[in-house]
Amino acid sequence: MKAALKDRPVSDFPRPEGVLQSSSPVPEASRVALGRLPSEEASAHTVRLRTPVAGALVSFPFEVEGQTTPGSRVRVVVTLEGGTRPVVVSHVWVSAGPDGAFRLVVDSPLRFTGARYEIAVTAYSPGGARATAAVAVTER
Repeated sequence: MKAALKDRPVSDFPRPEGVLQSSSPVPEASRVALGRLPSEEASAHTVRLRTPVAGALVSFPFEVEGQTTPGSRVRVVVTLEGGTRPVVVSHVWVSAGPDGAFRLVVDSPLRFTGARYEIAVTAYSPGGARATAAVAVTER
């Protein structure tokens, strides 16, 4: 790689966002910003589930809807509880819209009347803050 790039000036390569420049004797590997320091945005970042509500009776397929910081990436994990070990039946990433709303339809080939599911939602804001919410529901 060095041989292929030896005649190209450094200025041909713009610095990616998030990479810091320093004249201190910090090792090169430590110069990449891994995230932002906690800020007001981090303390204001929340995620709220609108549906389903805790304790709801659901039938597959069902909708998960919520609200978070606009532009956040949202991870939704639905886990079947109560067996010998939990089983993840859905693990999906969605993006919150410009109003912060997110929505997805959860479906599963597993159907167990009376089964308990945990819905865990984690929202990652554009600024790097993380917020979580979870509810337990029961299959009709």
